[in-house]
Amino acid sequence: MISIELKDVRIQAYHGLYKAEAKTGNTYQFDLCVQYDEGLRTFDKLENTINYVKLYEIVRHRMQTPTHLLERLCDEIIKEIRLQYPFITQV
Repeated sequence: MISIELKDVRIQAYHGLYKAEAKTGNTYQFDLCVQYDEGLRTFDKLENTINYVKLYEIVRHRMQTPTHLLERLCDEIIKEIRLQYPFITQV
């Protein structure tokens, strides 16, 4: 099992139900762990693994769209990661 992790990443964003949250925003801190079975992969190309920069970009891009509930935000990030990397076994 291979794990790719992002730890203590901080992003400024504007999520929440209240007007003050939308106006001032917050600093969000997250950890992300993605796992997959290496199987017969030969780690000779980036396409044969998970690009941690791409994972960060998926999260950063989604964080730019204000959302009322963090649960929805997280769910959409997970769905996008799974779409980009269908061989993932756990997020």
